[in-house]
Amino acid sequence: MPDPTPHPSLASRILPLLIIAAVVTLFFAPALFFGKAYFFRDLCMEIVPKRQFWADHHGFVLWNPYVFAGEPYAANPQSSAFYPLSWLWLLGPAEVMLGPYLALHFLLAGVFAYLLFLELGLRRTSALAGSLAFTLGGGFVSLQLQVVNLNSAAWVAGIFWMGIRLQKTGSLRSTLALGILVGLQILGGEPEICYLTLLALGAYLLCMGAMNRAPTSAPKSRREFLGRLLLALVLALGLSAIQWILTLEMTGLSNRAAGLNLAQASAYSLEARDLISLIVPHAFLEPVSKHWGFGFWSERLPYFLSIYPGIIVLLLLPVALRSGRRREALFWTGLALISLWLALGPEGHLYTLAHRWLPGLDRFRFPERALILFGLALAGLAGLGIEALPDQFRPGGTIRSYLMVLVPALLYGIFLEVWLSRPSLYDYLDPWLFFHSALQVMYFVLALVLILGLLLLASRFRRLIPAAVCLLLVLDLFLAHRLLNPTTNRTFYTSTLAWVQELKSSSGPLPSRVYISPPPNLPDQFLGRDEAPLDFYRSQREWLQPFFALDYRIPDLQAHSSFRLGLFDEMQSLLAQADPARRNRLLALSGVTRLAIPGQGVRPVLNPLPRAYLAFAERRAENHDQALRYLLDWKFDPMKEVILEDETRLPLLSGDKPIQAVEVTKAENERVEVVTDADRPGWLVLLDTYYPGWQARVDGKPEPVRPANGFFRAVRVPAGRHQVRFEYRPSHWRLAWGLTAGAALLAALLWIIPRRIRKEGCR
Repeated sequence: MPDPTPHPSLASRILPLLIIAAVVTLFFAPALFFGKAYFFRDLCMEIVPKRQFWADHHGFVLWNPYVFAGEPYAANPQSSAFYPLSWLWLLGPAEVMLGPYLALHFLLAGVFAYLLFLELGLRRTSALAGSLAFTLGGGFVSLQLQVVNLNSAAWVAGIFWMGIRLQKTGSLRSTLALGILVGLQILGGEPEICYLTLLALGAYLLCMGAMNRAPTSAPKSRREFLGRLLLALVLALGLSAIQWILTLEMTGLSNRAAGLNLAQASAYSLEARDLISLIVPHAFLEPVSKHWGFGFWSERLPYFLSIYPGIIVLLLLPVALRSGRRREALFWTGLALISLWLALGPEGHLYTLAHRWLPGLDRFRFPERALILFGLALAGLAGLGIEALPDQFRPGGTIRSYLMVLVPALLYGIFLEVWLSRPSLYDYLDPWLFFHSALQVMYFVLALVLILGLLLLASRFRRLIPAAVCLLLVLDLFLAHRLLNPTTNRTFYTSTLAWVQELKSSSGPLPSRVYISPPPNLPDQFLGRDEAPLDFYRSQREWLQPFFALDYRIPDLQAHSSFRLGLFDEMQSLLAQADPARRNRLLALSGVTRLAIPGQGVRPVLNPLPRAYLAFAERRAENHDQALRYLLDWKFDPMKEVILEDETRLPLLSGDKPIQAVEVTKAENERVEVVTDADRPGWLVLLDTYYPGWQARVDGKPEPVRPANGFFRAVRVPAGRHQVRFEYRPSHWRLAWGLTAGAALLAALLWIIPRRIRKEGCR
């Protein structure tokens, strides 16, 4: 139903946006105004160290030499290296800017959801309620702990908004805006969210077109619309080419090169028993409690800490389904059910079929990401329900409408009574915390019933229903999720660790490589079972797990992320299979000088190889697997020879001369310069990861870079004194830049030209 105000005032148009901004600001107030810092889960363990590293290099980092033996930084989509909003990290320390960064993305999501629901014809109050139901609902609010997911999820509602507008108007500017929004979502870093968003949008456009509710019903109009849609997708791919071209290369060399099997892809699926959190929000305590992160769960930490959409939203569902826009309500209901079903992973079976038959889905993990669409669908239904309430409470229809809300409320109360009266039903829950959370929800159920009951007696106030229910909805979700992201003092990030200086000690421009072993007996990678969250993450920081070493610029062979090079997994496999002697040998071969073990301290690695040296003898392997076998063979003497793969053109070097350390004169992220001086030709070995895009020049002349010792880089140098420069430029760097720059120029021209044509026509 369109807004009844034909020409709304500027104040009425701005007020909902100000309310969204105020709610978001209040939600993130501890970090925005009170000097607090977020620290939970990925935020302190990966996001802050990596983003600070990116910001310290002024927003241009292609290679990270501090993780493993070096790995691509920008090519990893989780780095969001080319995401425009990442420039916010340049404005201050990462732990300080984390709060504004999160708030900005929540604000974007809220504004886009509001515009989407306005586009669907909802009144401003209903659209505002739907917007806040989306941004404060569990499916979205959990993403404040998962910044990369948040980057892409913030654009979901905007893409829906512009896709629907394109279907209605077919305008070129809507086409360009849709392409830009999809491009930003890809650059955000989670292609799976973009994949799911486009699938859902396509389903909506198809359904609405089939219902003849859009002007694309004529064959010619449909063809024009499909052409515009294709142009938007091509533009999105062009704008994001600088990211996905690099990512495609890395994917082929990563742990996802062959795709993920069902077990790997379905990690962090929603469990059927988790569905109780749909009606009873996960109980959050102050972070000084050891029960905080698990809440009323007694066994594990969910990937999405909350899936609670709000009891007010759930009670509005029957009202939405009985509204005058039943077809739209049915679509959003279907999307909500399918998304929830997908989030269950193999337990729901639908994800198993999707993993097998949907192209590209086997490259992604975490089915729970589908809960983002679940939250958007329920927010749409909440908006439709609030929109329909005044009409449902008209004279003669009030009793029936009241029963639509009262009956589900009574059933909810009966369900909780049965659940709480039978302890065997919740043996995996903390009964007290569960009861506390359920009681809070019942207060809101009773409040809604009371408000509607009072309005039943005074129907002349029914125009106030949307605003009152919207306020109740916001309070419900705000109180349920206000403690989801705990804070601490910023000194958590700035305090100096006593033993770090020992690891940082280094001679020359290349810092010494270390291997920091993870703490033993860790029951969960995100939270210990018997300690408060703040204590757990403080201990993780004290042992530089897993990326805290990056804060101090300490190269850690053990550091890795979920999207990583396959070479890392190969190294871990070799270390796991090796006996202590071979393990020490592998670490020494990798240039590791010290081994740090929690509880045992720091100890030196015996006879580590220099990070850069000349080898005057070689052993040739036919393939990579054979090179790894040679590496474990005691007959291979790393102090005299180097293992090379697929090297057949040059004469074989042999002899007993020991390796010779060389001088490293410059070491930067994407460039390493070395000076060699020897009386015979040899192989210059640099113990940094072999990866396409690394080029070498000997006295300015290009020389091929070879894989050495299975993992590292080598280049042939002649006898005498020479200067060798290694430089990293991704294989398709110019193509990626060219496509992105070309797409940006095309978008600008297509945006400007129609306006000029209209101006010329007016003359």
